[in-house]
Parts: sequence; structure tokens; C-alpha cells
Amino acid sequence: MPKRTATLVEGLRLGSKGLTNLRLAFALLILIILVNGGLLLKSFHEVKQGQKWVTHTHDVLSTAELVLSSLKDEETGYRGYYLAKGDDRFLEPYRAARSAIDRDMAHLQYLVMDNPQQTKNVEILKDAVYEKQAIMEKGLVKLRTTKDFESMDIEVLNEGRVSMDKVRVLAGNMKDEEKKLLTSRSENDRTSTSFVDSSLWASLFLNLFLAAIAYILLKRNSITQNEEKWMQEKLAALAVSLSGDLDLEELGKKTLQFFAATLNAPVSSMYHVEGALLRRISTYGFDEGLLQRTRERDLDEGMLGETVQNKRIFWLDEPPANYLKVNSDLGSGSIESLAVIPLVLENKTIAVMELGMLNSRSLPVEKLIERSSEIIARNMGSAENRSRLQDLLEETQAQAEELQTQQEELRVTNEELTEQATALNLSQDKLIQQQEELRQTNDQLEDQASILRDQQENLETKAEELETAKVALEDRAKALEQASHYKSEFLANMSHELRTPLNSMLILSTLLQENADGNLSEEQISFAATIQNAGNDLLSLINDILDLSKVEAGKLDIYIEDINLSNMAESLKRSFTPLAASKHLEFSIDMESGLPTEITCDQKRLEQIVRNFLSNAFKFTEKGKVAVQISRPAPDLELVRNSDRRNELIAISVTDSGIGIPIEKQKLIFEAFSQADSSTSRKYGGTGLGLTICRELAALLGGEMILKSELGKGSVFTLVLPQTYVASDAPAVVEHKPQRVVAPVSIASDSKTSDGNTYESHRIKDDRDDIKDGDKVVLIVEDDAAFIKILSAAAQKMGFKVLCAIDGDQALADLKNFKPSGVLLDMKLPGVSGLGLIETIKSTPATRHIPVHVISGVDVSQNALRMGALGYLLKPVSSDQLKGAFQKIEDMISRRVRRVLIVEDDERQRHAISRLIQGSDVETDAVGLAKEAHELVRKNSYDCMILDLRLPDKSGLELLDALAQDKTTIRPPVIVYTGKELSRDEILQLRRYSDSIIIKGVKSPERLVDEVSLFLHRVEAHLPETQQQLLQESRKGHKPFQGQKVLLVDDDLRNTFALMSALEPKGLKIHVARNGFEALAKLEEVEGIDLVLMDIMMPEMDGYTAMREIRKDPKKQALPIIALTAKAMRGDQEKCIEAGANDYLPKPIDLERLLSVLKAWLPQTGEF
Repeated sequence: MPKRTATLVEGLRLGSKGLTNLRLAFALLILIILVNGGLLLKSFHEVKQGQKWVTHTHDVLSTAELVLSSLKDEETGYRGYYLAKGDDRFLEPYRAARSAIDRDMAHLQYLVMDNPQQTKNVEILKDAVYEKQAIMEKGLVKLRTTKDFESMDIEVLNEGRVSMDKVRVLAGNMKDEEKKLLTSRSENDRTSTSFVDSSLWASLFLNLFLAAIAYILLKRNSITQNEEKWMQEKLAALAVSLSGDLDLEELGKKTLQFFAATLNAPVSSMYHVEGALLRRISTYGFDEGLLQRTRERDLDEGMLGETVQNKRIFWLDEPPANYLKVNSDLGSGSIESLAVIPLVLENKTIAVMELGMLNSRSLPVEKLIERSSEIIARNMGSAENRSRLQDLLEETQAQAEELQTQQEELRVTNEELTEQATALNLSQDKLIQQQEELRQTNDQLEDQASILRDQQENLETKAEELETAKVALEDRAKALEQASHYKSEFLANMSHELRTPLNSMLILSTLLQENADGNLSEEQISFAATIQNAGNDLLSLINDILDLSKVEAGKLDIYIEDINLSNMAESLKRSFTPLAASKHLEFSIDMESGLPTEITCDQKRLEQIVRNFLSNAFKFTEKGKVAVQISRPAPDLELVRNSDRRNELIAISVTDSGIGIPIEKQKLIFEAFSQADSSTSRKYGGTGLGLTICRELAALLGGEMILKSELGKGSVFTLVLPQTYVASDAPAVVEHKPQRVVAPVSIASDSKTSDGNTYESHRIKDDRDDIKDGDKVVLIVEDDAAFIKILSAAAQKMGFKVLCAIDGDQALADLKNFKPSGVLLDMKLPGVSGLGLIETIKSTPATRHIPVHVISGVDVSQNALRMGALGYLLKPVSSDQLKGAFQKIEDMISRRVRRVLIVEDDERQRHAISRLIQGSDVETDAVGLAKEAHELVRKNSYDCMILDLRLPDKSGLELLDALAQDKTTIRPPVIVYTGKELSRDEILQLRRYSDSIIIKGVKSPERLVDEVSLFLHRVEAHLPETQQQLLQESRKGHKPFQGQKVLLVDDDLRNTFALMSALEPKGLKIHVARNGFEALAKLEEVEGIDLVLMDIMMPEMDGYTAMREIRKDPKKQALPIIALTAKAMRGDQEKCIEAGANDYLPKPIDLERLLSVLKAWLPQTGEF
């Protein structure tokens, strides 16, 4: 063409004639070019339109196939729900497929809107699909309503089958119609392409240069369109190939076969992502050497792992010659390119393919691989769902087979019992024969009995004489018993008369010491402390008197248990080392080698004796040392009891270098209130009742006390007792039978009972000596030893180390010393009760994060959960429930992030609350509508929900009602956070659901942070500094009882004044009654009494009668009543509970215990 153009130019130069022809030629050329350009434009347009319609047809086919596939998935989920007997997990593919059908059906309508016939077909198909969905929905509703999973209505099944067949036929008709259109449009496309080629050739003859350019451009465009058409055909072929119910291996095999045929990939493999591993599920073209390699590999290993993580296709062009060989019978060769393709579904890599191709990488190949991976991933996701469903079905079948095996074993057992019954009948026949032989023997004995009758007559005469003596002894015993009764009554009344004023003195001295108004001097505060110390000494003395009276009456109970000598020695050392340091005395405890590790004795009484020895030693020693020696009795030690069993005795000696005791005074110090120095100028006080009680306790334990002392050189007190307690060694022993309270639980009674008898803290063997840093430790607080063993075994099976405590006092000590990971708690405990223990744990910053799960026979779940308990189970409990309780504790301590749902209609408030409680361990979801909140609670699990009552679509109370009625949701702990002023009725309604109610005010953010951290079990020390400051501010001015009404019933004005002085500053409104009659009148007169503090011993009507009268009123069945008594007799607590009290506190009242009781029973609501 350039040569021809040059010739024409040369002709123009030769003459005007040539110029004219050249102009004509150029004109003609330009005209032809314009015409040819128009034809080319038209051809291009037709080809483009043809390609568009081919693509459109493929889209219609693909979308129709997706609708049919999603309907199959929906039917699969429906069948899985039926076969799994109502397991909601199988409804997830059902719901997902339902959403996908709506989306794909809408897209299908959009695609065929240009074709009236196909539009009509789509409408018919849509009706058939929705008909099928309605049939499944009807069946699902029926299953949920009847819960009958054993049978299925044949008509429903047949109706569903016919409907599904109809859908398949309609979908097939649509696809047939589209295939016809595809054939027609492909033919038109080929015709257009042929016309374009002809036009190009014509242009070549007219203008080689321009035609060449046009040809190149057209050819490129044609290639691109052909490639796209090729790609669409291949994708359609792949979709058809992967259709059907294929498992993962079959799907992988067909996929690799497709790529082998399409991309000339003779060697390939596919791996499925399973947890942290990649498992090879299919290969193509592998030789034996490659197949022998491991089928599994780590997820982060090599190119495959990197592709899974990056979710991008990895290409390796021109791999090394020895990288991978392709072998066949005709020869071998190397691959030219390698592709590692991730299969990503919903932004998650579920599998990865490795293709080795003989051709180099090209753009069409890359596009085909990229677009086909989406189809493969989608089909693989469906295959995974089908695989999971199949596994669950097989598991169900295996369980059914196991049940059948157990039934067969039961039948065999019944047959064995039948055989045993036959053998028993034979034994009975033999026994009848033996009875006949015995009858003959009895006849012989009757003869001998006649001889003995004469002797019996003589014995009867003597028996009458003994009976007379017995009657006389019984009269004396009754007289002694009556005297003992009078003594007990005297001690009880004396205790009441002393404790009543003592109660007022201790409470008022405590208030003076606190100096809340700040108007007392240091000296006056010191006076108040002196008054309180003197009162406590007097209380201790009263308890000692009661102890001594029980010892003398032989009614002091002792409880035998295993005692670890090393642990006891360590406990004594910890207790007395500070005292020794303060007095600058040496203090040591030594144990002789060869002693047993444990002895059996009453630990509390043993420690009481040794501690009394040590207290006296330090009291009477100014300089030198105090030493404890645990050993066998020395050979020169004179023993009165058990002298023939020295090798079975343990001697505990306390030696001091104190003032010593003269020989003539050594017997006197064991008498009550005796003193070695009785002069008015004596330097030291006496021993009180301590040594007198110790001497009696030593005898009860089967041992004895020995004193060696020399004036001015010191003393040695030695306790000798058997290493194994024998009941015959002691004159009076009462077997330990823990008392059980069956009425409402006692919350915070003193660790000592009113009669001075400390509750026994029997140590049950646990893991306290084997606990290391990093161990998961659970503290089990339960007074039933048999149940403790069950709980311990369950805890250890779950991987916990176990601490055991049978009362609240020991539990508090273990909490302080060991900081367990969780607590399993009974409500009915001696000493500090369950609710009191929860209050102590949750009010202490160092322990409030520890999760507490309750297992009890008493239902006070609302109180316990409001105070921060993790869960509540009522006895009896099953092994599954126990496992669930420990699993809750495990989840709470192992889960680092807590989730909180904020329901607030004000967007600024939502953001403010979210920022207020935010932290690295807290995730928040915030919504403004009740409907949105309900949906989130149904889908997700939350640790806490913060709820405003004023919402646009419904009130917060209506939302709580809806959540309670929705059996498919688990309602999290709820904190009501609202600016609405609440009436008493509204508060009572909210109390059914809400664990805390906060009225928005000046201090409400601090209170909200406090409550959220409580329910999330957050470690306060790990909170952000701003939140820690908020918690501290919240506790400074917090009045938890603001506005609560308490009725105080007590006839002693001193007690009334003291308690009012202590409680009114806490925000309580106190109403006073002087006896039971006035209390009943006050309850009728004053509306809204929240709690009653009831004294027992009152004139006119006592506390027992008043409580019974209150409980007769149905409206006051739920009114909390706390009994207060100063009468120190056994059984007072049980009598109070039986009369209707919810709790019991002995006088003198400990203010901390009283406040714990009030927090447990009074709802804390108000503005903060």
C-alpha cells in the first residue's frame, strides 16, 4: 500500500491529467472508505449485540440454576430439621436459601423483561417456587407446634414432591427456551462475524494500509469477543458439571477433570480447609510417588497456606525443570506454569486448588480461573452443608443402634434375675427343712427351761430390790435435770440481759469511732475504741461462761476429723509471729521427725487449747522466747491416762521464759478466774476461764494437760492426746450431724452462734496443697460432705483444682488466701450464709470479678442474680446441669471479650454509654429500636443489656415481656438505665426481669460503670484508669438504701436509738414499734414497708408470734423479716426461721453483717 500511494503522488507531479485521475481515485477511495467504515460500524454493532444476547442468555440459565439450587438447599435444611428432631441449627441453610431465592428470582425477572414469553414463564416458575416454600413452611409450623418428629403426613410429603417436580419442569422449560435463543443468537453472531471478515478483505484490495489497520483492530475485537463467548460456554459447562448432590471428593474430581480438558492441565490437586489443616480431597494426573505424600498439611505451610491467608491466586511461571514431571506411556515432560487458586465463600477461604498446565499463563486463562473459582466455591459450600447434615444423620443412627444394644442387655439382665429367683425358691425349701430340725431342738430346750424357772424366781426378787433403787436414782436424776434446766434458763436470761445493753454500746461506739461528722478529737475516738474493746472482751467472757456451763453439763459437742500437723503448725506460726515481733520475743515451732502426717481429733478444740497456751505464754513473758514442740511424750513425763500407749500419743508443749508459777499456785490456775498473784499490786492479770475450759476439753478429747513451771524461769504447758481418737477415751461425745434449715435461708449470721459455739470448719481433703500459678481453681462452699465429693469429682473432671469449705468463714479465708477462678456456692451455710457471702465477694474490689454459681435447695435466685451471681440451680441437680455450671465458669474465665447490648433511642446517649464502658475486653452493639434489640438478642449471645424504657416502637417493659415469652432466646442480665420517674408498681414489674434499675442523674454514670463491671465480672485493677476513678467516686457518695422503709420492732429504747443512728445515715427511713401488736398495726398504717427487723423477746406479743401473724397475710408473704435476738440458746435460729423469718442475726449486732443482710434483701433503686 505505501508503494501504491507513492506512485499516485508521482503521477500528480507529471501532469494535470494524472492529477485529475488521482483526485478521482482519492475521491473514490475516500467514498469507499466511508462506505466500508459504515459497514464495519454496523457489523461491529451487530457482533456486540449478538455477544450481549449470548451473555444475557447465559445469565438467565445461570440464575435459573441458582434458583433451583437454593430451593434444593432450602428443602435440605427443612429435611435436616425434621430428621434432627427440631435442632434449629439445620434451619440456618433453610433461612439462607430462602433469602437467596428471593434475590435470584428478582434478578431473573429483570433479565427476561424484554421477552414476553419468558416473562410469563418466570411468573409461573415464581408461583411454583413460592408454592413449594409455602408447603415447607406449613410443615415446619406443624413440626414446631406438635413436636411430632416420629411421623410425617404422607399428603404433605407427596404435595411437596409434586410441587418440586413442577418447579423442575418449569425451570427446564425456561432453560430449553433460552438454549433455543442461545443457538439462534450464536448463529447470528457467526453470520455477523463472517460479514465483518468479508468487509475486511474488500478493504484490503482498496487500501492496504487502512484495511490492514482496520483488520487488526477488528480481529482483536473479534478475538476478545470469541474469548468471552468461549469463557461463557466453559462456565456454563462447569456449572452443569457441578450440578447435583455431589460430595466434596466428587466435586473436586469433576472440577479437576474440567480444568484438565479446558486448560490443558494434566496434573492438579484440591485441598479442603479443615480447622488448622489442609486435607487433600482430590487429585488428577498424580503418579504413585506424589500420592504417597501426606494427605494433610498445616494451614500456614508453603504456597498453599500463603494463598489461603491472602485469598489471591498465586502464579508460578516457568517453574524449575525438576519441579513437577508429567508422565505417560509415551513419554514425560515438565509443566510450563503453575496456579494455586483459593476458593473463597463469604470472604472465607474454604478450599484451595493447585493446577499444573502445559501452556504458559494467558489473560483468558486467568479470567476463566478467577470467574470459575466463584462457581466452584459456591457449590463446595453447598457440599459442606450436605456433608454436615449427613454426619448428623449418621450420628443419630449410631445413637439409635446403641439404644437397641442397651435394650438387649436389659433383656439378658432380666433373664438372669429370673434364674436367681428360682435359686432363691430352692433355698427357701431348704430353710423350711432346717426350721423343722430347730423345732425338735426347741422341744429339748423346753425341758431345760423348766429347770431355769426356779432360778429366775430368785432373780426376780433381786430385780425388785434393784428397781426400788433405780426409782430412787431416777428421782435424783430428775432433780439434777431440773437444776440443769434452771441453770440453762438462768444463763440464757443472763445472756439476754447482758447482750441487750452490750448491743447498744458496741453499735454506738462503732459509730463514734467512724466519726462521720468529723467533730470528735483523736482522744475521744480513742475513748470510743476503748469502749468497744471492753465490750468485745465482755462478750468473749459471756461466751466463755456458756462454754464452761456446757462442758460441766457434758453437752459440748466435739467433731472428729483428720488434722494435718504441718498445716496446723503453719497456721499457728502465721497467727502469733506478729505478736512475738511486737513484744521482741523469739518464737519457734518444731516438729519431731517420724510423727504421722495426720491425726484424728477435733481441730477447732485442739487449736483452742494450743492457742490458749500461746496467749498465756506471750501474756506472761516480757523477754526471752516462746517455743512450741510437737513430738512423742518424753519418757520422764508422768501420764495419768494412756501411759501404756506412749508410741500412740502426741505431745504438744508450749515453753516460755516468763514469770513462772509457784508450785503451791499451780493447781489454782486451772480454777475459774484464778490468779497466781492475788495481791492488789500484781503486775499481770489472771487466766480467766481459758485454762479451766482447756482442761475439760483435753479430757473430752481423750487426753490430759501437764504443767511444769518454776518461779522466775518460765513454764511448760503440755497437751497429750492419742493420735487416733477413740470414742471410749472421752466421757461425752456427740456425733456430728449438720443441722439443715428448711425455711428461707439465713444470710449473714455471725461466725459464732449465740451460745458461743463456733461453727465447725471441717476441712475436707482438697487440692489446696497442690495449687500452682496458672491453675484453674474453683472454691466449693457446701456443708453436705457427700455432695462436696460429687462436686469435687465433677470439677476435677473439668480440669479444675478444688478448694472445699463447709461454712462462710472458711470460704472468706480461702478467697483471701487463694483468689480462686470461680466459686460454687450453697445458700444454706453455717456462719456467713450464701447471700451474705455473695455480697462480701461482690462488694470487695479484689474479688468482685470472680464468677459465683449457686447450687442450692432454696430458691432465692432473684436476690442472688441481682447481686451478681453467674447462674442458679435448684437441688437436686443432674450431672449435665453440673457440667453446665462448671462450663459457665470456664467460659467466663477463659473468654477475654464480653459483649454488651445498648438499647437507647437517643443516638448521642448511645455513643456516650458506649464510650463510658468501653475497654479492650468489651464489645458493644448499640440500637435505637426494640425490634432491632430483639433480633440481636435472638442472633447473638450477650453478657449484659443496658435498656432505656422510652423507645420509639415499644416500651422497654414491653421488650422485656417479649424476650421472656420468646423461648428461642436467652435473655442476658438487664440493667435498666432511664430518665423516667418510676412508680412503685413499675419498679415491681421491672424487678421480674431487671437485675438493676438506675435512674439517670448526676451520679448515674458512675453507678452504671459499677453495675456493668459487676455483671461482666471485670477485674477492677485491669479497668481503664478513668473507669476505676468512676467506681471510686460511685462508692464514696453511694447510698444504696435511699428511700427504703424499714420497720424496727424492739422494746429496748437503747437498741432502737443505736440502730436508728447507724441506719438512717445510709438513706433508710426507720419506723419503730415496741412489740408485736404495734408492729402489726404499723404494717397496716404505713404503706410500702420494704423490710422488718424483729426482736424476739418483747412484752405483750413476742417476735415469734408477730412473725407468724404477719405471714398469715397473703400480701406479706414476700416481705423480708430479719430476726434479732440476744437469747443465746441452741435452736434459736431454727425457731426463728420456722416462725417465718427470712434471716437471723444474734446480738450484739455486727453492723457490717447487718448491712450485708439489708443489701441482700432490699432492692437498690434510686437516682444516682
